[in-house]
Amino acid sequence: NSNEERVSPRKSAPKREFAIRNPDGSMPGPYVWRQFQEGYNWVQDAPPVLVAVAAIIKDTFGETVNHFIIIEYDDPKITVANPHHDKDDQWADGASFFNLSFVEGGATGTPRRFQILNKAKQVVWERALAHNSCLKVDGKTNREFKHAVPPRKDEAHSKRWSIVCRHLVSTMKESTDPADMRSANYLVTSPQSLQRWGFAPDFAFPFAIDCASIITWKNGTTTHLCDLIDLREKCFYRSLLKNQAVDARDFDLLDAALTWAQENGVGFPASSRAYYHDKIRRLLDSDAATKGVTTEASAAGPVIKKARQD
Repeated sequence: NSNEERVSPRKSAPKREFAIRNPDGSMPGPYVWRQFQEGYNWVQDAPPVLVAVAAIIKDTFGETVNHFIIIEYDDPKITVANPHHDKDDQWADGASFFNLSFVEGGATGTPRRFQILNKAKQVVWERALAHNSCLKVDGKTNREFKHAVPPRKDEAHSKRWSIVCRHLVSTMKESTDPADMRSANYLVTSPQSLQRWGFAPDFAFPFAIDCASIITWKNGTTTHLCDLIDLREKCFYRSLLKNQAVDARDFDLLDAALTWAQENGVGFPASSRAYYHDKIRRLLDSDAATKGVTTEASAAGPVIKKARQD
């Protein structure tokens, strides 16, 4: 169920993450894709078919891959990939990524377009990735250009599944030290939230509770999985507080949200603070305009004035 594979009501493509274990039993990754942090301890062992894919890529391109994300593009407009660079701070030096495409209906289905864009956001390369195709994007191209899977235009819709293959050198392994046993603090993405968002009551999402997963990064530093989740949950909660303040057009709520974020290590930069204050003023102006009044900003907050009746 694609809805159960999303961890929030955000509109993103459902995904599954797999990896081929290292000789010491550690799991490559998790790939910090910044979308799905609560699932970082949900990396599954690669089935034989993906192990075979890795062998074919090695034979064909001479490159190692040990990590796979399967993505389902199940909607022509919602499930897209906006222009982005893949995060390569966990990749092996000089690594590429490989994108395998599978189209509903095979050769008779309608493939999705894949784009390469320059810094001016101009499409410099575009191809409909055919069923059973493999696209290689080398590291230099990934750093210098963005790539995207845009919404469909007027073409017929067929589902697309992609397998994105990478070589990760960061690892995650369960610690045997009892002192490392911890639970993440789920401020937003909690079991209760999943039920509110429409997940099945018995949905077995692997929350990091009584967890001893230690991530070792490319540079040798380590992070407890729960620290990573706690940081992201604070970011989620910061956004929740900020959005509530903006929706309420309330400067005091916004200032309280910004203060909470600063005190919890996820503060907004000064430019963002000014932006959201200005956004509330614009919303107040828009609201007032529909009622025949305008607002004027002052140090004490917005001042309501009657509109001129010319």
